[in-house]
Amino acid sequence: MAVPDFQTIMLPLLQSVEQQEKSIDEYTQDMINAFQLSDEEQALLIPSGGQSLIKNRSQWAATYLVKAGLLDRPRRGFISITKKGKEVLQSSP
Repeated sequence: MAVPDFQTIMLPLLQSVEQQEKSIDEYTQDMINAFQLSDEEQALLIPSGGQSLIKNRSQWAATYLVKAGLLDRPRRGFISITKKGKEVLQSSP
């Protein structure tokens, strides 16, 4: 499987933080596990070479979920689900 785009990562990411807040590294690892990415896929870098592709896309998914009010950033480098985010998950999106 190829590294998914950030839109595909959104729902699994929201589910990943349903029970507790997570750091960037924790939720990125959750996405690696959720999409069963190979070592080669995990090693892919964005064009600038500064970050892994999966970490970059996971962070973009988190950014858009924060802007939608489904996630919150309680402190630097961490995300947690909001009441609205829990309601969305309960509606079986």
